[in-house]
Amino acid sequence: MIPIIKKLFFSGNRSSSNLFLALPVLILVSVGCLCSGKDEPRTCVTADGANLIWAGSELRNVGLADGRVTSLEPARYADVICAGNNEVIVLKEDYVRKNNESRTARTAVWRNSPKTYRLADIESFQKYYGFIQNRYFVSGSRGFVERSRSSGKSTIRYRVYDQPQIFTLEDSQSGELKSHYLYREKLGLPETRQYDELWFYVLSVDENGSLLFGMHNKVDQTVSLFKLNMFDGSLARTGGSVAQPKNMRLLEKVVSSRDGKFAAFVYEGEDGTGSQTLIDVRNTETNQTVATKTVRGVSYIKDGPDLFFDDQGTRLAILVEGVKLKETGGVRDVTVFDLATGGEISRLDLIEFFKKPDKIAVIRLVGDDVLLTYSAQQKPFRSKENRLCKVNVVNKQIVWDVEMP
Repeated sequence: MIPIIKKLFFSGNRSSSNLFLALPVLILVSVGCLCSGKDEPRTCVTADGANLIWAGSELRNVGLADGRVTSLEPARYADVICAGNNEVIVLKEDYVRKNNESRTARTAVWRNSPKTYRLADIESFQKYYGFIQNRYFVSGSRGFVERSRSSGKSTIRYRVYDQPQIFTLEDSQSGELKSHYLYREKLGLPETRQYDELWFYVLSVDENGSLLFGMHNKVDQTVSLFKLNMFDGSLARTGGSVAQPKNMRLLEKVVSSRDGKFAAFVYEGEDGTGSQTLIDVRNTETNQTVATKTVRGVSYIKDGPDLFFDDQGTRLAILVEGVKLKETGGVRDVTVFDLATGGEISRLDLIEFFKKPDKIAVIRLVGDDVLLTYSAQQKPFRSKENRLCKVNVVNKQIVWDVEMP
């Protein structure tokens, strides 16, 4: 099961790519996928929990116990999936000509068995959300129209997502596709509701093919949770609707634990002359809030706080990275919550901990340990050394620290 984490930016402190979620358009249409930039590594943890597979400039295996790094292949892949039986599947992308257009061809390569599979060329493809039963790929797609508008001397191109969301189950043995269209009537919505007023957040996919997603109705400012059976297409509501708090301006993103039991709703709103971010963590079965965090007076470097659930769904790490609006200096800290009690376990000031790192990014949360990458600050020139380390956030000690060339 794989949770989906989306990104956002608003006013002076949100990234433009996040307009894709908050509005019916996407500025910067060169972004063709809902995943992160190509220079950022993709990672997954093997089924036995022993190793981190790193797909960056080359494919590497990192032992989580001791940080030992082993090079698997000197090749760059678009993504990596850890499947059952400790299988590792890498996805490579090539560009082909089709109907006089450049198209992305995706191929799945199994690392531990002699198998490759050319994935279907799905129109308006968004992302792979899961690989289940060591056989089926789950993906999403959504049609749009491109439009443009003038802004001063520039012309801005954007997309309007005026088609229903589609989730597809693809059989890697037979090549069969099962596509499920989320039409208005299937979602219980009137014909007057426009598709570009709806956005969908995939939260989890389990081995039985149950896909949990949240539908954001931007008119009613609510999020409703549904479960879609990827094999027969049946759809059912689960839990109640989550209403946007009155003092919040917009919903930025929704992130869930791997099993879909907990979901974090991230909102942006005004706070006097500044802004604030509210993170509301809820139990999706009871719709009850289990933890909250409010961040005030921060202009984010990227796209708001990053959230990471551990694989067991017992912990949540929140990375806040930005600049203080009314004070000098930056903010780079990680706060970890216990979802059983809703209490804060630990908070780690990464600027102080790493002596003003040049850059930093959280990769995963594994129990009480955070896996993160950073570059040490080296004046007067910026460091080009990238490091991966495992930090225990309870005792605030580095477990291991290795260079990742």
